[in-house]
Amino acid sequence: MIDLKPIVIEAFTDVYLNSTPSGNFEVLNSLPGDWFLDFYISEELFEIIINRYIENYGLSGYIRNKFESSMYLGPSPKFFPKNSSQ
Repeated sequence: MIDLKPIVIEAFTDVYLNSTPSGNFEVLNSLPGDWFLDFYISEELFEIIINRYIENYGLSGYIRNKFESSMYLGPSPKFFPKNSSQ
C-alpha cells in the first residue's frame, strides 16, 4: 500500500508556497495552534494542486479519496471569498 504521508506533506508544501502570504509548510506545521487560518489560497488553485498530485502519483479509488480528505480536512489555508479579486 502506498504511503500517503510524504505525498501529503509535499502537496501542502506546494499549497503554502502558492498561498497568501506564502510560507514554508514544514516550518509552519511545527508551530502550535491554528496558524493555517492566517493563510489564503484560491479554491481553483488549491484544486489544481491537488489534481496535479493525484495525476503525478497515479492515485485512484480509496487512496485518492484518502489523499483528498487529508488535503481538505488537514491544515489547509482558507479559501479566498468567491467575490475576491485574488
